[in-house]
Amino acid sequence: MRFKQILIIITFSTLGMSSCNNLSQNSKNENKTSVTDKKPIVIQPKKNNDSIALPLDSIYSVKILTVGIFHNNEVSNNDKNQQWLGLFKNKKGFYLKRTKIRTEKINDLTLDTEEEKTGWEVSTIIKDTCMILIEPLPFLKERKIKKFKLAKDTIFPNDTLQFKYLGIDYNLFATGNKEIVNEGLKQVEIWNYKLYLVAEIKGQKRTSLLVNQGNFNYDMIQIIFAGDIDGDGILDLIINTPRYYYERSPTLYLSRPANNEEVVKRIGAHTTVGA
Repeated sequence: MRFKQILIIITFSTLGMSSCNNLSQNSKNENKTSVTDKKPIVIQPKKNNDSIALPLDSIYSVKILTVGIFHNNEVSNNDKNQQWLGLFKNKKGFYLKRTKIRTEKINDLTLDTEEEKTGWEVSTIIKDTCMILIEPLPFLKERKIKKFKLAKDTIFPNDTLQFKYLGIDYNLFATGNKEIVNEGLKQVEIWNYKLYLVAEIKGQKRTSLLVNQGNFNYDMIQIIFAGDIDGDGILDLIINTPRYYYERSPTLYLSRPANNEEVVKRIGAHTTVGA
């Protein structure tokens, strides 16, 4: 039976990490896309699917964290004791900077009684807006980073986004099934969704499967940030990859850890349901 509830795709401001004024390295007319400006409304499908969601955060060796308010099991007590490399933004743009974080036990309004404090509030000692916190890696250096302006931040099945970044041609596209439920209201069902990034680097075609999701429970994939985070001249991405409407899952894809057949590799995520 088809669910009558609908989802209006959540913008990244819901995550507390809304994009600032666009700072891009693309020249005029670099971006070409078949995607329209108006985003459809996605409802949960009744269809069977053959896609398998990508693994959970715990299997990745690189720790990722975000700032905000969280449930007890979404932040570790040891997180405050380690150094982090944050992707920050201010009026001048974006930059990577080492930082310590502050953690405070607070009342979890969803789960706690008035006397309990099992929730976490996480912030950084740097006052600028923090997009994501990354466990320090040898190849990540403190430096300024320019955000690359993609023409679209949501790619639906059969849509393609072609662009050039730092001399490399990229193709970001999605496969899967999309069925119009109500054309007037722009309601669609999406299932068997896969998002790919393809690029030709040094004469070799490379492909990365970024997202593999059977259906969408009142939410949709959204690209949060595109740019060269790890400094090798190849595009890196941060994508929100929730499985359910109440999740937030900023996921980091870097090119340096990728093998010769990939463009980027998913190295970590911070999946939460908020508090």
